[in-house]
Amino acid sequence: MKAFILAGTALLAVSSPLMAQDAPPPPPAEDPLEGVTPEEIAQREAANAEQLAFARKQLQQNSDNEAAYLQARSEYEAAYLQARSEYEAEVARIEQEKQAREVEIARIKSEHDAAVAKWEADVAACEAGDWSRCDKPKKD
Repeated sequence: MKAFILAGTALLAVSSPLMAQDAPPPPPAEDPLEGVTPEEIAQREAANAEQLAFARKQLQQNSDNEAAYLQARSEYEAAYLQARSEYEAEVARIEQEKQAREVEIARIKSEHDAAVAKWEADVAACEAGDWSRCDKPKKD
């Protein structure tokens, strides 16, 4: 029984739009200019012309604003790219300086480590009896 009710409801739901399409179109509306005076028609035409002029002016202003925006955006992007290029060049220059400084620090450390190693070897040799490697006493 429920299946029959559901099938009937589904058939009604599907057929309702089909039946609505077969309905005749509504009767045409009455003439919109019927009973309108020539002065009212002139007022409407003047209002329409004024609105058209306003709309055209607004469209031109929108176009001008868009062009100004695109120009400003282009200038901003060019300035940004220039600043970014300068920034990246400065970062690269600083990185080169850092690497050169690290090379110099490594050279100085190597020289220092060699001097300390020689001194430690001289001290050990001196303590072992090789007097030629002993530090000469300083005269005050």
